[in-house]
Amino acid sequence: MTRPLDVPRAALRTRPDPDGRDGRLAVAATVTFTEGPTCDRAGTLYFSDVRGNRILRLRDDGDLAVFRYPANFANGMVCDPQDRLWICEEGEGEGGREARISCTDLATGEERITVAAYGGRRFRGPKDITFDSRGRIYFTDGSRPFFLADRGDPATLTPGSAVYRIDPDGTVVRILDHHRVREPNGIVVSPDDATLYLVENDPKPGGIRRLLAFALDEAGAAGEGRVLHDFGDGRSADGLSVDRSGRLWVAAGLNALRGLAETLANRAGVYVFEPSGALVEMIAVPEDTVTNTCFGGPDRRTLFVTAGKTIYRLRTEEAGLGN
Repeated sequence: MTRPLDVPRAALRTRPDPDGRDGRLAVAATVTFTEGPTCDRAGTLYFSDVRGNRILRLRDDGDLAVFRYPANFANGMVCDPQDRLWICEEGEGEGGREARISCTDLATGEERITVAAYGGRRFRGPKDITFDSRGRIYFTDGSRPFFLADRGDPATLTPGSAVYRIDPDGTVVRILDHHRVREPNGIVVSPDDATLYLVENDPKPGGIRRLLAFALDEAGAAGEGRVLHDFGDGRSADGLSVDRSGRLWVAAGLNALRGLAETLANRAGVYVFEPSGALVEMIAVPEDTVTNTCFGGPDRRTLFVTAGKTIYRLRTEEAGLGN
């Protein structure tokens, strides 16, 4: 068992044990390449095994099972308050299913909503997804991972990376286009619905690797943006979560090079930021890479961390949001 997390309010702390693991982290499961963690109301964890093309389910008693295979290369996922599982499906390429957003009712298993295009053009590769307190869904769409096949004829695709909103009536709105975001990935909304937090994660030479914040108005439209943190030439963040006080729990960094234009300047771990952008803690993770986080458990005070082949968990003082 892990002990409660004591989050400082001012200085950055790093407290790994001798083998590189933060002493508060406990291994919850070992799979292959884990991503997209999210928990339903009962505390069951769902996560994607991107390279294995499947979605897995981990119950609180440790029972691990395949929820869906094949999974159309599922990436980011989120359970909404109605226990519907929203899934970013990056697509199986030519001859397979398209990139899309799907929604599965966990009580019935019924897939109820699918969004596969905008303005008559197919999505490039949905990355991550979240929701606000009004039931609106937000997701990022960008380049496919380097280990998946090419997307096909560019003329059939949306003109560039973007951020979209799905309203409760099913209307899809593009709220940030490729002129404002280059390679959007992780996404989450603040507890008061006033801020959209977004990761820019471009591993190419000269790529933008930043954590951004955009003002959201009452209608869910994105206004001015600001940079909360620049990850420089190291690996950027990937996914992130937010707790009820507004702090961001951000998966970022590398412990081993992976053949892309990234350095090891940022160690793999969970970086904890105040809404102002102040970095207050880094929780070191011993895997080569770390991909995403989510809050779960009966009291939403268990943080799950997907990192390479491993899922970690730790207890936090502050409860998190489900998104």
